[in-house]
Amino acid sequence: MDNQRKLKIAAVLQTCSTADFNEDFLREISIEDLITIINRSSDNKTAFRAAWALEHLLLQQRNLLLKYKEDVLHLYYTSTNWSVLRSVSKLTIELLKNPLKYILYVSDELKGKLLNRTFALLENKQCAIAVRCNTYDIAFLLGNDEPLLLKELQQYILLDLEKEPTAAIKSRATRVEKKIRRNI
Repeated sequence: MDNQRKLKIAAVLQTCSTADFNEDFLREISIEDLITIINRSSDNKTAFRAAWALEHLLLQQRNLLLKYKEDVLHLYYTSTNWSVLRSVSKLTIELLKNPLKYILYVSDELKGKLLNRTFALLENKQCAIAVRCNTYDIAFLLGNDEPLLLKELQQYILLDLEKEPTAAIKSRATRVEKKIRRNI
């Protein structure tokens, strides 16, 4: 993507709202453009706006979410921008919640990358609360058939509930912890 196109897309992203994410939007800016901007932008705000647009577009058009699953998962385990991770982690949850269309195709290598990233985020004291809450679901979905992983996730959740009992943490942690107790 040339620099002029990148600047044009960045300008559009700075002024758009969720109501703008439709077929007309995709005629001007492609999903590939958004992924490229997220991967290459040195401006955190532009990367965030691209991830936010990507999230809304892919959740509106689930067939596109499956088409771009590898890109979404790559963004999840490589992004360092908390705002990007918030959107990408939501998309990762949606992919993992659909076992018939997706989870059967997760290789051991990819599952390992996703688990390593998820638990690294849980260990990171700087992790944004929205991302942390999403990682509870991701870890549960990846480890729901592995009792040792679920036990480890449960320990992180209980520690978070003790150390940082914000409303978001309480809500999501309690819900996921109940699922863990049912699966162990």
